[in-house]
Amino acid sequence: GCGSSFSVGKSIEGCAEMVLGLESVCIPAGDFMLNASEYRKIAQDSLILALSRSGETHEVINAIQESKHYFNSKVLSVVCAEKTTLGKISDYTIELPWAFDEGVCQTRSVTNLFAACRLVLSVWEYDQGAIEDISKFALEGDGFIQKVEPLLKDIANEEWENAFVLADGEI
Repeated sequence: GCGSSFSVGKSIEGCAEMVLGLESVCIPAGDFMLNASEYRKIAQDSLILALSRSGETHEVINAIQESKHYFNSKVLSVVCAEKTTLGKISDYTIELPWAFDEGVCQTRSVTNLFAACRLVLSVWEYDQGAIEDISKFALEGDGFIQKVEPLLKDIANEEWENAFVLADGEI
């Protein structure tokens, strides 16, 4: 992917390595497009996961065309739109049209791209617990947002000069 989609790809790269034990690498589509031959050993006969909000990003489309033509790669694309160029040239496509953010890739696109990719890994791993957790999150997400929104607004209205994130897990 490019931009925010690339950042999602980096997170999924780590998840694939930890969850599935797969050697994974996330490459910016523009770099792959310009230097495809440098990635021959990685791309040859691989499954390539292509992420895109619009499904029309020039660098992603060209990178996928290169990989399919020269490296016998299969492509699973995850896009936040329907009937896209990327979807048409991919071997497999997951479309998330409800997640399309107008203008630029924002929270809805990023969150849904990540959740869809993480769900793919969970299915691949046969991790029914993770599949159920992701499904539960999708079903209960609106209620959760309504519950925590007042607290988050209070926090956002404070005059912060620094933020520090302390987290755990592959995400």
